[in-house]
Amino acid sequence: MTSSATTTTTNKTYIEHIVLLKVNDDQITFNNISNNLKNLTSIEHALHLTAGPIHRLRSSSPSSPEFTHILHGRYSSKDQLAAYADHPTHVSVVKLNQPSVEENMAVDWIAADGGDEFKLPVGSTLRVCLIKLKEESVEKVKIGILDYMKRKLNECGRQFSCGEDFNVRRAKGFTIAALVVFDGEDDDGLVDFDFDQCEFKECLDTVIVIDYVVPEM
Repeated sequence: MTSSATTTTTNKTYIEHIVLLKVNDDQITFNNISNNLKNLTSIEHALHLTAGPIHRLRSSSPSSPEFTHILHGRYSSKDQLAAYADHPTHVSVVKLNQPSVEENMAVDWIAADGGDEFKLPVGSTLRVCLIKLKEESVEKVKIGILDYMKRKLNECGRQFSCGEDFNVRRAKGFTIAALVVFDGEDDDGLVDFDFDQCEFKECLDTVIVIDYVVPEM
């Protein structure tokens, strides 16, 4: 990817993988988790992998966990994601972090509108939106919200992807995910994931929006 993090022009499908962690609230643990996550970048199955402290988290629900760390990976297929998960380095890092992790969740989706530019520039901001729908919501609602998000993201002129989670076991009920990449730490309000104009807004249970500034790894 170029440093401008602009939209890609060639269509290519890949897997987006987001992991959120809430760790014990002390600086030593916080730093240890960050350093352990950096070891995952050596795993060859990922097209791109970055991890570290969350810059900002907003949630529509006061009961949402206050996640502290995020991992973002991109993989060429579900098989490559599975190989990454089974890799000895990944298994080791999970075991190292486990005593300090109070909460965790993961979402995975297919980036059907992706391009060939997988890696995010250092210093760019990744904004992630995760959506949990009310239990009575039907498939029509899910499709409608995805279409709404795609229209909004297309207008922003940034690299983005959105889709339906296929990692039901670890997603804690969140079924829709999206991400957008922009330069620096402020997008000047270009992408705020505002659902006020969405006809299905009453079907939303929880919306979590996370900003993460990509560090040197």
